[in-house]
Amino acid sequence: MSVFTKPQNRRNILKKLFHIDIDLSKRIYGLDILRALAILFVIFGHGLPMLKEQFNIRSLSFLVLDGVSIFFVLSGFLIGQILIKRIITNGGGFKELRQFWIRRWFRTLPNYFLILIVVTVLGWYYWDVQIKDMFPFVLFLQNFASPHPHFFQEAWSLAVEEWFYILFPFASFAIFRSETSLKKWFPWLIITFIALSIGVRFYRYNVMEIASLKDYDHFFRKQVITRFDSLMMGVLGAYLSSFFSKGWLSKPKLKMWLGLILIIFNQLCFHYAKEVFEGDYFYHTVLSFLVFATGVFLCLPILSSIKTGKGKLARGITLVSLVSYSMYLIHFTLTKGFIIPLTLRGELAEHTLGLDILRVVIYLFVSIFGSILLYKYFEIPTTKLRDRFGKK
Repeated sequence: MSVFTKPQNRRNILKKLFHIDIDLSKRIYGLDILRALAILFVIFGHGLPMLKEQFNIRSLSFLVLDGVSIFFVLSGFLIGQILIKRIITNGGGFKELRQFWIRRWFRTLPNYFLILIVVTVLGWYYWDVQIKDMFPFVLFLQNFASPHPHFFQEAWSLAVEEWFYILFPFASFAIFRSETSLKKWFPWLIITFIALSIGVRFYRYNVMEIASLKDYDHFFRKQVITRFDSLMMGVLGAYLSSFFSKGWLSKPKLKMWLGLILIIFNQLCFHYAKEVFEGDYFYHTVLSFLVFATGVFLCLPILSSIKTGKGKLARGITLVSLVSYSMYLIHFTLTKGFIIPLTLRGELAEHTLGLDILRVVIYLFVSIFGSILLYKYFEIPTTKLRDRFGKK
């Protein structure tokens, strides 16, 4: 009898180890869909190059949207709603700002610093990474106005988000003290941040020699001061949904189709950059971020109105959404940079079809199941600490 019960016991242990309670009634399912798509685009985009020795991946890369920019718009939308609600309910001022920062940072910083410490130690041991070079990462200054270091590359977007959490709420709580002032002047603050990023990008386009999309990536896409406009489109959505809800929710399907047209147009511009633009990168460096963000922004009305989902598919999508932050943190440097090379060494480091597929399997396995464990046993407990220090 034990022959049959032991495998069952092991399955029960694994099920308990990875099980996460999901209450679909407390989620906005449409936004979970968007968040899940964002992280899947990131995972797919970073995993695809592992097969470049075996397949022509250029055609497949067309299907990979900019998942990080989707995260930016979604983050701006959710944070914008929180700010508006807090100011309307409690007014502005430093006390409310402090409460916002406490709750936000208990949500984002513990996971970040845990993975930062892990990859720094591994980098010091295996790659000769200097500990002193990691200090800018502590204050998210590694790419504020300069190219991001080669190490821990995925942290570039986290720096953009954290500085958004610092600067925009600071300005909002300092300026606005009532619903009246918020409704009247909030759009001007949004426009100011959008103009700042577009202005920096336009200036750089005019003074820099942009030889390739790599320059676009280093000097335009992955710096803090060049990316606020993507987040601001989400904040604009929060403003419109809060104060002009009727117009925001009208004709959602039409808005979604217009948004998808903009997203596809932007994708075509990148896929056929050399053929269409003949070496001129004005669209890519100055306009593309706002165009793509506007496309995602136009999808928000219909997605934010989808409140609940049903069935296993909905639970799967919601699970991916919940663990997306943990997945983002571990999938690249930790998994692709360390775990896979350290697992497949020597003859196993060769590029054959079987070994490259094995790399992808390890990449997906560690990214998915590792993120579930990190979310359940670290992210949830540390996030709950914010209730002890910061009120909702």
